[in-house]
Amino acid sequence: MYIFEGVALLLAAVVLYAWAYGMHHRPVSPGWAKGQLFASVVSLILVTLAPLGAGLIAIGLMQPLDTLQIVGLAILVVSPFALNYMLKRVR
Repeated sequence: MYIFEGVALLLAAVVLYAWAYGMHHRPVSPGWAKGQLFASVVSLILVTLAPLGAGLIAIGLMQPLDTLQIVGLAILVVSPFALNYMLKRVR
């Protein structure tokens, strides 16, 4: 279960970063997306989510694997390719 939760946190961090990057670099981005407060809040959340996700994956790898953890590992392997594909389709 830890692997699945860790993968979910890492994916949430990646999606949050992609959203913030898109908001900041839009041709006509809102004023709040250009400010220092926005960058600081997003950075703080990313600095919290990414290590927690990596730690949960590490804890999960130290335990015997069950079906849900194998699914979590499969999602961890496939998700970068899926995100890359989706980002290319958005552009």
